[in-house]
Amino acid sequence: MIAKDKYKDITINGSTFPDSPIRTTLKIDLNSTMKNEYIPAIDDVMANEHVGFRYLLIAMTHQEGFREGTRSYRNNNPGNIGNTDSGANKGFDTLADGILAQKH
Repeated sequence: MIAKDKYKDITINGSTFPDSPIRTTLKIDLNSTMKNEYIPAIDDVMANEHVGFRYLLIAMTHQEGFREGTRSYRNNNPGNIGNTDSGANKGFDTLADGILAQKH
């Protein structure tokens, strides 16, 4: 029989497991392009996908700096999929196509 508090006082990823959930006070402020264009598009394109997967793609797009005027914006490639530092750009016809590229 395993003792009830076998994992008491064991720290994993900054939290005491299993007594306290992992918490963060991190706040993320999305730019207007993310709020007004990307979020509605991903909600439409990936309506049947798990919300956690959508959040992962939103985080990826935010990290890539997707906003009006950027390379990823001009190429409908919110995840910069296939773009290289040498300047090679992969573009998609629509933002929805770019989101599907992120998904796959």
